Amino acid sequence: MKKYKITIMGPNTLSAFLQALHMGFQTLKVQKHASQIHDDLKMIATRFGRHFDGIKELRKKLEDAIGVTDNFGRDARSIMRTLENIKDPEQVEKAIKEDVDKVKVLNK
Repeated sequence: MKKYKITIMGPNTLSAFLQALHMGFQTLKVQKHASQIHDDLKMIATRFGRHFDGIKELRKKLEDAIGVTDNFGRDARSIMRTLENIKDPEQVEKAIKEDVDKVKVLNK
């Protein structure tokens, strides 16, 4: 038995031995799938991290765009007020009297 590495079995022992081998192979199969699932979950966790970093970056860019838009609107309202003042000469003279330095800058 030692020399040829064989095991002598009867019908009951052979059946139990085959069942044990089958159970062992099933266990290996489950372990292989479990490690594959674990690797996939780690990859998904990494991808979610990158995804949320992208969302944070997008949010920052949107907030910057909203800020630029607000500034543009503020400038547009200022321009509209200036244009309205030009239509009314009394208000232009009043603005000149209030802030002479701005007029000097505009004349240069």
